[in-house]
Amino acid sequence: LALKRVISGTELVNCQVGLDDPAPTPVKLTSFTGRLQNDFAVTLDWSSSIEWDSYKYEIERSADGLHFTKVGDLAAAGNSSTTVRYTFNDQLPTAGAYFYRLKQIDFNGTFENSKVVYVNSKKGAGSVTKLFPNPTRGEIQLVGATSADLQPNNLNIFSIAGQRVKYRIVGANAISLDPTAPDGVYILKLQTAQGLQQFKVIKNQSAGGY
Repeated sequence: LALKRVISGTELVNCQVGLDDPAPTPVKLTSFTGRLQNDFAVTLDWSSSIEWDSYKYEIERSADGLHFTKVGDLAAAGNSSTTVRYTFNDQLPTAGAYFYRLKQIDFNGTFENSKVVYVNSKKGAGSVTKLFPNPTRGEIQLVGATSADLQPNNLNIFSIAGQRVKYRIVGANAISLDPTAPDGVYILKLQTAQGLQQFKVIKNQSAGGY
């Protein structure tokens, strides 16, 4: 941008001013879920609403939720301002419980990890050992639950005042609280093969995760 200042016909300043390039818009994931096809196959689905200079997604799997290994990758959209949907099928080494996350990599080499999703193909596990993230912005993974456990007749959520709260099942082992439910403490009750389990869940829109 050229700037010029003139006073009484005399040119005083003539310079070039560079304008910073706008910061790139990050990839915005709108969903990421995992579902069992059978005891040894998982399908991962995710979607984005915005992508800017996105190169690829690496799919990572973990048996403990801490140490992840790449199991595949998919080319990303590059630049997009409309919904893009992706699907990846993974063959499990053995039946069991696994964690997945996405590593989204840009053309310049920068990357960002997604939330973690959990699937469990163990037969008769029937016992939830952990909820995460907790606090949550709305979506909750039930570690230890099987897809058979996570059925509407088995799962209820209540506010501290005892009012039933709506939810959606969004994955093999994940639910999403009613987005209109206010921040606060909720009680999750799950009936499994091992009996009734009860957990305290904190909803906080400023919490990390989803």
